[in-house]
Amino acid sequence: MENKIFITNQVEKVVRGEYTDFLDPNEEHQVTSILNKMHISYNIFKLFNEAEKTIIYSFLEPNITLFEIKSDNLLNHKDILGALFSHNIKISKYGDIVIKDKYYLPVIDSIKPYMIANFNMIGNNYIKLNEVDIDTIKDFHYDFVPVEILVSSLRIDNIVSTITGSSRSNIDEYFKDKYVFINYLPVTKKTTLLKENDILGIRRNGKYRFNKILKVTSKGKYILEFYKYK
Repeated sequence: MENKIFITNQVEKVVRGEYTDFLDPNEEHQVTSILNKMHISYNIFKLFNEAEKTIIYSFLEPNITLFEIKSDNLLNHKDILGALFSHNIKISKYGDIVIKDKYYLPVIDSIKPYMIANFNMIGNNYIKLNEVDIDTIKDFHYDFVPVEILVSSLRIDNIVSTITGSSRSNIDEYFKDKYVFINYLPVTKKTTLLKENDILGIRRNGKYRFNKILKVTSKGKYILEFYKYK
């Protein structure tokens, strides 16, 4: 129900000539499908070509603030996400977190004052936000680490168990707590089969793209190749 209300609100924004929040690929598909049925013209805004989050608009172009996060200590994607969650900042209010020697965080302009006033720590690290031109990250490309795993089936519980090193019995909690996502939607059915090019997210373990089946062994097991997002 919550997702349905969110999608409806985003469609209404575009119809009014405004722009949406940041949308993940699944949300983008839902919004554009409705707009197409309504014969409403729209544009899709991306901060860089490989950006997974987009903004849909009709007339009013998105007003985005790009912050560079200054820190004396090394940060990672999980650290930054954790800090955003601790501030209860909705995931739709910020775009792809970009790390390329420096740390960049794009946000919807409406939360800019809050971020400047309150977002000053990530974990135990004091940080500072500097506003920079959004074109700073226009040429960014994601880096991936290839990962191979051996599994007995393409069932999601089998794959998550292998990636996390957890026993099949302990995996139940991952699904119960909605820690597992396929294409940005939480997965509750452990029997769900993963398909090539699916994006697999495991909270606290990272995000992966299922590239392909490399081989089926003589014993009927699968050697799978994933690309893990750095």
